[in-house]
Amino acid sequence: MRRAVPLVIAGALVSGCAYYNAMYNARRLSERAEKAEQEGRNFDANTLWGQVTVKAETVIARHPDSKYAPEAYALMGRAHARLGNCTRARPALESALASPLDSAVALETELWLARCHADLGRHHDAIVRFERVIAAGDPAHQRAARAGLVRSLRATGRADEAVRLATEHPDIGAVDRLSALAAAGRAPEVLALADSLIGARDSTVPWDSIITWLAARDRASASILVDRADSAPGSAPAIRANRFLADAARHADDPARARRRLEQVRDQGAAPGAAASARLELVRLDMRSVSTRAELDPIVQALARDAESPLRTQAQQLQRAVELVTSSVDSSPAGTRAGDMRIFLAAETARDLLQAPRLAEALFRQVAAGWPDSPYAPKALLAAAQLAGDTLLVAEVSSRYPSSPYVIAVGDTAFASLRALEDSLGAFADSLRVGPPVPAPTRPGGARPGPVRAGTPTGPVR
Repeated sequence: MRRAVPLVIAGALVSGCAYYNAMYNARRLSERAEKAEQEGRNFDANTLWGQVTVKAETVIARHPDSKYAPEAYALMGRAHARLGNCTRARPALESALASPLDSAVALETELWLARCHADLGRHHDAIVRFERVIAAGDPAHQRAARAGLVRSLRATGRADEAVRLATEHPDIGAVDRLSALAAAGRAPEVLALADSLIGARDSTVPWDSIITWLAARDRASASILVDRADSAPGSAPAIRANRFLADAARHADDPARARRRLEQVRDQGAAPGAAASARLELVRLDMRSVSTRAELDPIVQALARDAESPLRTQAQQLQRAVELVTSSVDSSPAGTRAGDMRIFLAAETARDLLQAPRLAEALFRQVAAGWPDSPYAPKALLAAAQLAGDTLLVAEVSSRYPSSPYVIAVGDTAFASLRALEDSLGAFADSLRVGPPVPAPTRPGGARPGPVRAGTPTGPVR
């Protein structure tokens, strides 16, 4: 006579078989995904990794306390990491490591958690995890962990340690070694290794990052690398043009070098957007050396030629600012009523919007030369002195205009006069922005000044 199996035991057996089968399927899918990756079938691999996450999550949801749950967390975390989703992978990997795991699975999980910390920018945590794998791992895991450790050391500013590690272990790839050398500023070694990789037609080198890291330590060598990387695989015209633009920006304090780079981009012709940027930057570069009104005419013409460029909005804004300066100067010969304020505002526009310090200084001086009795003359001269770094001019202003609110220390008695001056100048500036002509503003001491503008400066020099 056959004895019946108790229902509780039968249910437990069925349940156990169910989550064992789910776990078995998750493992098999993981193996198939890894094989697809090795064979270069990335689409198939991603599909399979997606299925792994579903299977592993099913085990965790239905049997969170089973002996298979830690491995399910490990598989789910690794699958999310393979799919590039470390935000979801990290908590799963951490949950897996919080419980006992097979040593091989634990080591693999630790390695993937270290990689995810690095991908999420948590490099200090990544370093700790990578070092654990190196200390306890087999050679294959150690090689992978050392490569990750080199990157995280570099990212945390420990470039010299990264170079030392990469030098001591030849199994670390040339790209990681090159990155560490660049971050450490080891220019001769960077250029030598870069030549080797370019000659080998290595398309995996992140040249833009390498150049940026090297430039932080050695701009001149970074410029040499920009030229050499021009022949590297994958250097499309737009990429090359953007590298030249970035190099020009890095040498903003060296106008001659910056101009050569910008002209390279302008003349290249194969990247219209970059060429338009180069033309606009060349105009800005020209404005830095402008010192007279007449020198603005060719700049206006150059901006007008870019009316249909990809950067036409920026060009038009710059053109309007230039035209505001030229019209203010042309309509304000010496002694003209309100001309002092008009020229003063033109000087501020040249200084702040056009980034033309020489022209701004000349216009500030013009205020005092054309309107020596203007209450704004000392303010203009102080602004000119600030641009020129001229301490003698500051002393001259103090002796020439001893009672000016812009010269004396601002106290209770001077504050009202200073505010009235600023309000008149501010109201005049507002009238220019509105457009139609308005009567000349009233000088302090006459009719009541216009309303106080929020944010009006009260210091002697803006």
